[in-house]
This record gives sequence, structure tokens and C-alpha cells, in this order.
Amino acid sequence: MRKVILLGHTGFVGSHLYKSLVQTLPEVPLVGSSFPELDLTRSESVGILKALFDRHTVVILCSGIKRQFGDSPDIFEKNVAMCLNVVRALEVSPVARMVFFSSMAVYGEDIHNIGIDENTPICPRSYYGLAKYVGELVFERIFSRQNGSYVAIRLPVIYGPGDGGNTYGPAGFLKAAMEGRVVTLWGDGEELREFIFIDDVVEIVKRLLTVEYQGVVNVTAGKSYSFRDILNILDRLLPQGVQVASRARSKDKVDNASCNAKIQQWTGGFVFTALEDGIRKMFEVEKSRVKP
Repeated sequence: MRKVILLGHTGFVGSHLYKSLVQTLPEVPLVGSSFPELDLTRSESVGILKALFDRHTVVILCSGIKRQFGDSPDIFEKNVAMCLNVVRALEVSPVARMVFFSSMAVYGEDIHNIGIDENTPICPRSYYGLAKYVGELVFERIFSRQNGSYVAIRLPVIYGPGDGGNTYGPAGFLKAAMEGRVVTLWGDGEELREFIFIDDVVEIVKRLLTVEYQGVVNVTAGKSYSFRDILNILDRLLPQGVQVASRARSKDKVDNASCNAKIQQWTGGFVFTALEDGIRKMFEVEKSRVKP
């Protein structure tokens, strides 16, 4: 590994990862590239990537359009185009290793399953999940023909300081509560989901840069929480508490939970950040940014 290329280095996840790589791997050249300087949805990006890639390069692809910006055929097309343009560059300029940010959405967000592992049938129920699975397949195909290694990490909702989006989860709820706005739950908010703290994602990706593991892996703590749990944590943290409202569900209530035996095996028992600890860390950082 003589060079690391991080595609999407200015986004929420990418910016945390970029900062950590600069600090912990100062001896390895790091190239960060993001929209609008590099638009991976456009064919012109292929030539730029071909010039950056070589046999001693590790590529981290965390660029993508999040579900919060819509779940439509147009966004599906753009997310897939990003992957295909990277593949076109790889066909000409192979690399040593690639880490692709996929999603637990490939298993189906609205399918009840409390035992998800890497052998769980793929069943994306959103354009976002479908695009991530297509990305997994095209990268698996190109690396099966080249002498490089590839890993796709399937992630649940990532949260942490600096996530400015109005997401339905820890970061979005905290932002609304700190601004004195009402947090609106779907139904009673008791459905179970997994959440992962940004620092855990960064640490695991750094380990993946050199580990021999190939294929797909669920990067989860193996512990699910309800959206009501998030609000209870925030209620204890914020002096003013949290204002909560409810609206009727648009889909059936389902729970999601995973088995993280595979990632625990190759990390030697990675200790994930508990939800309450992660939300507390996020709150402390965001509170320090608020002008008195």
C-alpha cells in the first residue's frame, strides 16, 4: 500500500475517515476527492480515476446519495453510475484493494428479521438498497478477474458529530431537540434498528486497509435499539427534554437485528460504542459548537 484514495472525503463519513487517516497513517500518501471537483456520475470522471489508480493503491468508496435525499429511480441511476464509472477506471488501471461502503438495506429495511447475517437472503426493498447491491455485484465481478482484493461493508445507520442531515435516528433527533423542535415518530417508535457510531466505522475501515478478508461483511454491533430508546437517552441528556409527536405508520412495524459473529471473528472481538455513550459524545461535541 503506497497510496490511499478516498472517494467522498468531504461528506459526513468521509471527513471523519480522512482526518483519522491523516493522523494515524502520515507515512501513506492520501488523496481525497469529492463532488463537485470529481462528479462520479459523469463519464469524465473515468479518465481522472484511471490516472490516480495503480497496483499499489487502496481505494475507499464512500461516495453516494443518501436515502434522506429521496428514494427514486433518478437517484438509483446516479448511485449505480458512480459505481460503474469506478469499474470502468478499474478495467484499465487495477488497484491493490478496494473498500466499498454498502448498506444493511440490501436485506430489506421493511422485512422483519432479528437474525441477519451475511447468509441472509438479499431482498432490497428500496432504490437505495438496490443500488448498493448492484454496486457490490459489479465490484465483485471486476475483482474476480484481477489480482486485487475487495471488501464490501454493509452498514446500518451511522451517527455521530458533524452529521447535519435531518435523518430519522440519533443525529436527526438530537439536532431537532437542540433546536427546540418536535421530534415526530412513526407510530410508537418501538421498532428495533441498529445504529453505529462514526468512530467505530472509521476504526474498522482502517483495519480493513491491510487485512486479508475479502467479500462482504456486516459492520454491526449485534445490538438493536428502538427509536424510543434514542429519545429516552436524549431526554436524560438535555435539560429541556425532548418534545415528541407521533404520526400513523405508512408501513407495517418490523424489527431488524443482526448477528455480528463474522466481524467479531476477524477483528478479534471489536468493542463497539454503546448507543448511549455514542449519543453522549455526539451531544458534547454539538453542544460545544453552539454559540452562547
